[in-house]
Amino acid sequence: MTRFHALYFCMGAYNADDGVPELDGYDCPFDDSPMIEGRDERALEEKVRAVYAGTFEPSGDDDKFTGDWESCYPNVIVDKKGEIQVELYGIICKDPDFNPEDVEYSWGRENLSQFWDRERYRWFPD
Repeated sequence: MTRFHALYFCMGAYNADDGVPELDGYDCPFDDSPMIEGRDERALEEKVRAVYAGTFEPSGDDDKFTGDWESCYPNVIVDKKGEIQVELYGIICKDPDFNPEDVEYSWGRENLSQFWDRERYRWFPD
């Protein structure tokens, strides 16, 4: 069964004493950042729109989804392998021009693709 994931990042920043001094000041998503799952594109779209509308009721795989994310779209949508789904994000989030290369993180030092390549292990370990 194909599954898709929408992640809503809760963010902090790396500090020099975190063990990776080269990332000092770079964005760091918290491991418990909320994620919702859909068995297919349509199921994920329904959930993301419910979150946006403030009517989402977590259950099953999504029972750890916490926080007030009303009027918010996810930061990234990925497939079951953790690959960014550009077209699906554009459809679900009503952003046909979505391009992860244009979304800045870490004060402009990296884009979403670079950020996700660095941090995806938190949700999709190899």
